[in-house]
Amino acid sequence: MRIQAWSDGGGTQSTGIAALIYTGQLKPPDVAIIVDTEREASQTWEYHEKITKPKLLEVGVVVHRVSKSKYATVDLYGGKEKDTLLIPAFTNQSGKIGKLPTFCSNEWKERVVRRFCNELYPNAEGFDLWLGISRDEADRMRTGTGKWQYKHPLVDDKRWMNRQDCLKLVRSLGWPDPPRSRCYMCPNQGPREWQDLETNWPEDFAKAMAFEAEIQKRDPNVFLRDESGSQGDCMSGLCFV
Repeated sequence: MRIQAWSDGGGTQSTGIAALIYTGQLKPPDVAIIVDTEREASQTWEYHEKITKPKLLEVGVVVHRVSKSKYATVDLYGGKEKDTLLIPAFTNQSGKIGKLPTFCSNEWKERVVRRFCNELYPNAEGFDLWLGISRDEADRMRTGTGKWQYKHPLVDDKRWMNRQDCLKLVRSLGWPDPPRSRCYMCPNQGPREWQDLETNWPEDFAKAMAFEAEIQKRDPNVFLRDESGSQGDCMSGLCFV
């Protein structure tokens, strides 16, 4: 028995998948999961609770909100010595501004989803993990190994949908535009997203600044925003799908 497991990222592409399920264009998965990283931006949960969750319930789909801390084996720091910061923070330790690798999306989301699914279906032969990757992000499509294989509902079965197609479908249902899913302190936010956080979600912005101060106690060379404006969107992980 192969289990169809949807990893709902809470962003535009995942909302597109939700709309496909809601309209009957996509057969519902066996299980739907959205991971609570416990640092998710408030607007992600506001949209999920008001729009996605109730709409999917109308067609019998329950989205399991799974806490990261219950299934993740690491939090902010990992590695053999537990001294490797897992988020892609900026650093000027070398004298030039660089960026740390992105480990958080794998540790806090994908591995959490896998562990939850293994717990829920201990006798499954395998899992097809649905990811919200659209046509314009086709370079991010992945192939699995072993009992874990990946599916991309937005491009599989000749749908070939891009991000704008997702928005068009969502709007056709009268749903508001979904936010881009992200953690409030994500260094991969661009200047507009930081400004939106500061202006419209001041509590999240305050938490992000407190978070930065906390990690700087351990390493004063790391920071969340590059004031030169070089920060980009997170395209290396699953945080925005």
